[in-house]
Amino acid sequence: MQARGYDVAPDGIFGPQTEAATRQFQCANGLSADGIIGPKSWAVLLG
Repeated sequence: MQARGYDVAPDGIFGPQTEAATRQFQCANGLSADGIIGPKSWAVLLG
């Protein structure tokens, strides 16, 4: 997510900052903003 411009540092924990960045990413890419990186989110991330 950091490589995509989201302010979150890798720490090995899927905490509140990661969830917030995930939701922002999902909204920005027309995905359901559920905070879970599922198959559709992965597809866009790996695009």
